[in-house]
Amino acid sequence: MNNIQKKIQRHLAFWNRDKVDRPMVGFQIGTYFFADRYKAAKNLMVPGKEIKPTDIHVDDFLDDYERLYQQIRQVEQDAFWTACPFISIPWFEAIMGCKIKALESSMASEPYLKDLSHLENLFSEKDNLWLEKYFEFTEKLVELSQDRFPVGQPIIRGLSDMMGALRGYTNFVLDFYDHPKDSKRLLKKIKAIFIFVMNKQQKILREHHGGYSVALFNQWAPGKCFYIQEDLSNLLSPKIYREYIYDLNKMISEDKNYDYCTFHIHAASFFILDDLLGMDNIKAYEVTKDVGGASIKEMLPQLKKILNSKRLILWGDLNQEELDIILDNLPYKGLYLHIVSESIAKAGELMDYIKNKSSKK
Repeated sequence: MNNIQKKIQRHLAFWNRDKVDRPMVGFQIGTYFFADRYKAAKNLMVPGKEIKPTDIHVDDFLDDYERLYQQIRQVEQDAFWTACPFISIPWFEAIMGCKIKALESSMASEPYLKDLSHLENLFSEKDNLWLEKYFEFTEKLVELSQDRFPVGQPIIRGLSDMMGALRGYTNFVLDFYDHPKDSKRLLKKIKAIFIFVMNKQQKILREHHGGYSVALFNQWAPGKCFYIQEDLSNLLSPKIYREYIYDLNKMISEDKNYDYCTFHIHAASFFILDDLLGMDNIKAYEVTKDVGGASIKEMLPQLKKILNSKRLILWGDLNQEELDIILDNLPYKGLYLHIVSESIAKAGELMDYIKNKSSKK
């Protein structure tokens, strides 16, 4: 059996929640900051600089993608390294009209939507240079791949995230109380635009060994797949989430064009976890271990709850002590560890540790 077949077997076992000898394992080499890995981004990452679509020259990035692909081939893992449009750009915010500013190792958007009562011109496909750049990036990565690696969705923020990006965090929270009807209209419009962008991107992507992949956690599936998130739900009450966002998330997860939906969540939003687990079409949940956030030990009850019925992707800089907690306390079926590792050598050590530790369970 060759390496590709082994990887596919691991992924199928993950989706089927089959009994396995160890969790599925993937690696991100470097830091939490994606921009640090791209030489072509250095001229962009000038703190305070406004980034425009004309500043993004896709061809300048292709050597970086080739280098990263060749680098990751040296790492033993179960994941399929997946390329996507430069992941540090807040693409959805840019496509929706927000100005994009560079930070030291990432980028941020600026809110501009001052009036919720006029949403007719919020988004236009015509003459949308950021949208054109996004699809140009996707097309050129597909061409670069030559079927060697999948191309998939980068970080595309959720409904609450986008409403916060458009309105600013303070207005975002107050709008649900001051402008409830307009808030619902805005969220429905964001949902429609999200689906439009994902469906148009899907027409560009190519099947990879019978499936597709999400780039954020290199998660392959034997069908069309995507992920959603609601990071700014941590600023809302459970009541507001259920009244304004729950039904829209459910509709997105049930979109007939996709077979596999994953939900990205942080510990700060665990209060909506029970609601999310009630959505049958969300097949997996990706939980991020945040720097300075809840520890693995503190998150164990919620991680176990997910694995009782669904699949779990645990993403973060996991050390051996944390791996011990995970491997000793969580079932392996439906479990995928996506580990941020400082180096190829460290990734190899962690992979050996996981295999040795799992064999003793």
